[in-house]
Amino acid sequence: MAVKKSSNPNVTAQKSTVSALGIPVISAEAAKSARASRKISLQQLSELESPPVESKSDKPPAKAAKSVPAKEKPVPEAKTAEKSGSAGVAPQTKEGRDKTAKEREKKGKERRSKAATPGPGVMKRPVILHLTSKEKILFTRHLSVMLDAGIPLQEVLAIYMEQTKSPTLKYILHSAIADLSNGESLAAILAKFPKQFEPFFVHIVKVGEETGTLPASLKYIEAQMHKSQELKSKVRAALLYPLIVFCGAIGIACYLAFYLLPRLVPIFISLGAELPPTTKLLLNVSSWMSKNWVLFIVLLAILVVALSMVARIRPVRYALHALFLATPVLGQLVREIQITQFARILGTLHMSGVHILDALTITSQSLGNLVFQRRVNEITSLVERGETLGEQLKKHPKLFNRTCSSMVMIGERTGKLSESLITLSEFSEREVDGYTKNLSALIEPLTLLFLGGIVGFVAFSIISPIYQLTQGLTR
Repeated sequence: MAVKKSSNPNVTAQKSTVSALGIPVISAEAAKSARASRKISLQQLSELESPPVESKSDKPPAKAAKSVPAKEKPVPEAKTAEKSGSAGVAPQTKEGRDKTAKEREKKGKERRSKAATPGPGVMKRPVILHLTSKEKILFTRHLSVMLDAGIPLQEVLAIYMEQTKSPTLKYILHSAIADLSNGESLAAILAKFPKQFEPFFVHIVKVGEETGTLPASLKYIEAQMHKSQELKSKVRAALLYPLIVFCGAIGIACYLAFYLLPRLVPIFISLGAELPPTTKLLLNVSSWMSKNWVLFIVLLAILVVALSMVARIRPVRYALHALFLATPVLGQLVREIQITQFARILGTLHMSGVHILDALTITSQSLGNLVFQRRVNEITSLVERGETLGEQLKKHPKLFNRTCSSMVMIGERTGKLSESLITLSEFSEREVDGYTKNLSALIEPLTLLFLGGIVGFVAFSIISPIYQLTQGLTR
């Protein structure tokens, strides 16, 4: 049967294009015969009947894929890669999975060990937080100098944390650096450590931060702490010499009573000498101490602990402080020390810009004598009602002398209260120097008399039997 030629120009063009690409051309009649004989699959037939598409790329055309039976469809390589994992990653074997599990377990152990031990951002808290006056003075001085030089506060704290040897100050500065990064102020950070930084320190720092004069405020604090330290050193120096003499005399008396006398007693008894009552008393005490020295130490420790606990009770402390003020020479020294602290702290706070009521409250908390604390609190409540400070101080002449009340009244009238208080503190400090010298001159002879009585009693107890023995031998 003859095959008709297609008169359609499009079909003719498609056939010429397919022939040019090297693909065999099969006519519709040949396709019909292939269906009948089932030599060509349906999939190939649909591909043959569809018109070919010209390739727009410059690459040569790909070769025709071989015929594959319909039941066995080829799986593309891209899909195989997707099933095995992410694109571009080969499937893991059993050894690879075991290795990955071991690495994960190792990393988990490292994370747990890091969580168990403090890292670089965590510092261990010391068992006892304690700062000496010297450490606080040096810290305040360095802080004011570096801030005055224009160094940022956080950097200043980091520098001083590396330089200081105090574990307490290192811990405080480490916490301060972390809290400053969170937006807290230096005063709020220091207020978290009330036993190391008293309210006087914290409030002046707070005023300095609010007014932008933190270096100057720190200089005020440093000057006040330095003068307070000098005052304490003078009082200690005045009491040091009597303390050394007292300890030396007690040591000599113990040596005579507990070491020398027990070795002389057998000689006295063998010679038939009659011991005087003082020697018998001393021997009985020495014999009891040598047999029960452990019990004596325990009882002494219990007594010391009990007295210290009783002294912490506020009414007992108040009575003791009142007794100190009533003592003739010691009371004058205590009063001048309290006036010096009152004037210096109140003047420094007022000069820094703290309100007078807040300054009086902080000053009362900073004073060491409870009698002065109570009176200052009462004066604060009266000043809050509208009374003047000088007039209220004048009503307590046993605590605040005439010079104190007069200078405060002059400062209130002239509007220079802080300057008057600072001048009063300097005047009172000179008075304290005079009282410490007088106290030292008074304590020395009293100490010698007391210790001379103790050593004389022991010496008399030892010498009197010797004297009686020599009397008997001469007869």
